[in-house]
Amino acid sequence: MVIRTVEEIENLRETILINAQKTVGQLSMKIASLPVMSFLAEVKFDGVGIDPLKGTELNFIEQLNQMFSDLVVLKGSNHLLSIYPDKSLNLSFGPASGFDIESVDGEIVAECFAVTTATSNRKLEKDCSKLMSKAYDKQKYIYFYSRNDSDEKLRWIFDKYPEIIFTRIEELAP
Repeated sequence: MVIRTVEEIENLRETILINAQKTVGQLSMKIASLPVMSFLAEVKFDGVGIDPLKGTELNFIEQLNQMFSDLVVLKGSNHLLSIYPDKSLNLSFGPASGFDIESVDGEIVAECFAVTTATSNRKLEKDCSKLMSKAYDKQKYIYFYSRNDSDEKLRWIFDKYPEIIFTRIEELAP
């Protein structure tokens, strides 16, 4: 999906919030009507959630993962458009291959994610390696949200990859 303006980003964010609200409504009804284990099984295995952007049925756990990653993509895109207002950005949402954000002219690339800790499963290091191996002559960014990390804890990886500009997203909620 190609975006060019902050307004387009805001519209996508609004779609995510609307679908999150629909999911909360569905979950509230199920909590009230199902035994505990039946409710938890539906949340884990069935299409109780809603795809953050498409609005289609989705497993709730997947919705959570996609929704928060998509919000980081939007925050990163907003930041990049503020730096490069004349660029158009191609955004990849959900489990897509390629870069999460790439300028249409190919000069800028970014990886984006939301996790409990950035070092879990070596997520941050894997994204750094991806950028370094596939984006030789591009401006490289990583945007991430990790509630349980500090910049001090991650300083070693920031220092290991000085070619990458790291931005910690502090807040995802509107």
